This record gives sequence, structure tokens and C-alpha cells, in this order.
Amino acid sequence: MTSQNSDDVKTLISPSGTFEIHSAGAHITRWDTPEFGPVLFVSKDSGYGVGTAIRGGIPLCMPWFGRGHTGTMTPSHGFGRLANWRVLREKETPVGEWTIELGLNNDDVRETDGAQLFPNSFEATYTATFAADSLHVSLTMHNTGTEAFLYEEALHTYFAVGDITQVEITGLEMAPYEDSVTGDDDVRPTHKAVTFTGETDRVYSSRGTTTIIDKELQRLIKIEKANSAATVVWNPWSERAAAMKDLGNDEWRTFVCVESANIGDDAITIQPGASHTISATYTVFGI
Repeated sequence: MTSQNSDDVKTLISPSGTFEIHSAGAHITRWDTPEFGPVLFVSKDSGYGVGTAIRGGIPLCMPWFGRGHTGTMTPSHGFGRLANWRVLREKETPVGEWTIELGLNNDDVRETDGAQLFPNSFEATYTATFAADSLHVSLTMHNTGTEAFLYEEALHTYFAVGDITQVEITGLEMAPYEDSVTGDDDVRPTHKAVTFTGETDRVYSSRGTTTIIDKELQRLIKIEKANSAATVVWNPWSERAAAMKDLGNDEWRTFVCVESANIGDDAITIQPGASHTISATYTVFGI
């Protein structure tokens, strides 16, 4: 096993795979499995560092999603993915599995990150456990103050796929959804697997398991989650992707975002002294 550590990024190369996480944003950017290769997508044109949103991997959207409940909050998706998190602990097993825990509190967040829009006392903890065919992540928000606060969150995971036009997502057939592309906020269940023929940006009302069927790469990615009321499915397609400076030409074809979230009407109210944890387990299989 080989560990490559710096102040900004930790990498583990082991028989269980290659794993990488940045202290900037507590951002996972690599999970390469021995049998199935890279499971996460990261753009070759992405920027890195504190204050920069990495395009790909698993961004942490917190303590608001998008522009927040007011529609005017900045930066987009909150300060969690921009701030510098502290490494609290890490542990390797003899077979090369790896657990790492990072922390962030209100004292760690700069005003330039948008701290003034969330003037609450909190302690956030993010834990990731990497294995050869699975990755488990959990985000806990603890209210350390004296007043309740409203909190949004999403594990904004970019999954690598062979060809988005050859991808299906199952598990959302019975879920109503909001469609951000059409502006329709009450779309009835389709009773069909999700497929992609254009820009897709949907918030499904779903607490269940979803599965990405990747026909091109001949693999399945199962997404099991807990304490998440919504699943967001996103791909920008060609026209919108062309306007994104941190996304390479045609890279939109090679990823899909399936996000475990609590946003909008499903935002979490955390009482003083209380905590809330959202988690997801990703498992990859062959078809």
C-alpha cells in the first residue's frame, strides 16, 4: 500500500483500489476499483484548491443547495465544497480499505465563502470508507448553538459512464419529480426507467435505492441511501456543457450525477444540541 499525503490531498494506492480526497471541500475525487476502473468522473478542465468548486467527484452541497431557499444565496451550493476541512482521523486495514474523517465548523468558514448567510454555530463531520467494490459516505451536521436552524444538503456525486445515451437509472419509476429544465414542479411518476436524450435536471421525491445501468461499460452502480428524502438526477447535455469553462469538450457524455439530498421543502431543521446524518453507499457490479 502506498500513501501520498500533502496538506491539500490524501491518496491511497492499495490492492483495494486507488482513493483520493482533498481537504478543500472534503472533496472525494478518485475511487478506482481493481475490477471496474474509475467509478467517479472528474473533468480534465476542473480547477482545485480552497475556494474553488471541483467539477466532478463528490461535491458536498451545504448548508444550502443551489441558490438556497431564498433563491439568492451565494456561492451556489453553499460553502461546504469551498472551505478547508480538517482531517480528524484515518485508518487503513490490512487489505487496503481506508476510512477517513474530516471536520468543519463555523470558525473554519471564511466570509468570502458565504459564512454571513449562515450565522449559526455548527460542527460538520464527513466520513468516507473506501473498499474494492464499495464506497460509503456520511455527512453529519451538529447544531452547537442555542437556536434551531434550517439546513439543506446534497451528496452531489458524479458517476463515470461510458455513454450517457446508453445509461438507464432504475428505482425512480414510481417517484414524482420537479423538472428544473421545463419548470414543472409536479411531474407524475413515469413508471419507466430514467433515460437521457437531452438536458436533465430533476428532483425526485424518493428515499429508495437507485441503480445506474451502464450498458457501454457493462456495469451497475447501486446507490443505497439513508435519511435522504430526494434524489437529484442531472446531466447538462451539449449546449449547456459548452458554456461551462471547467468541463471539457464532450465530457458531458461520460458522466451522470445522482445525488442524495434534503433540499427545498425537505430541508432539515436541526434543534440546539441535535444532529442530522445523511449517508450513501455506492456499490459497483458487472452486468
